[in-house]
Amino acid sequence: MAGEFALMIPSVAELQASLLKAGRGLGLPLGVAEDIAAAAPFILASDELNETLAQLLREMESGHVTAVIEAIDTALCEGQSEIADSRAARALVASAGFRVQRIVILKGAQVVAKDAAQIAKPIPRRKMVDGALWGQLQTFAARTYVPATEASREKGAGAGLTDND
Repeated sequence: MAGEFALMIPSVAELQASLLKAGRGLGLPLGVAEDIAAAAPFILASDELNETLAQLLREMESGHVTAVIEAIDTALCEGQSEIADSRAARALVASAGFRVQRIVILKGAQVVAKDAAQIAKPIPRRKMVDGALWGQLQTFAARTYVPATEASREKGAGAGLTDND
């Protein structure tokens, strides 16, 4: 499935939905997947979009992203924390700071959170995502889909004979 995609120019909403589904498809907790999805505007605002997304997908697949988000949450609660610097971590840090209106800075291995009057919203730009990356993202997301089998339909999947909702 990953090789079937050409270059993609996703909107923020498309990237958010895909990241959320991919996180759940990889078995990440819902809150972690939501934090990842919330970083979509910061990822799209990045000058290194494909590199950031590739690194984030690797960290999601390895499960390391959970430790990154825990370190960010610790910094938000306690003022600072330790974290490995990466493009993906920078996007997650910026997103967390924006959502709680605190300045969160990643300096080397330190995440530092401070109060702020107002944090500027990122200006995401529609840019091309490499087809292989988009395909990998969609492959992870597809793990959440219910198989179209008679057994799954007998258990209540699908619309049934009439789809009137």
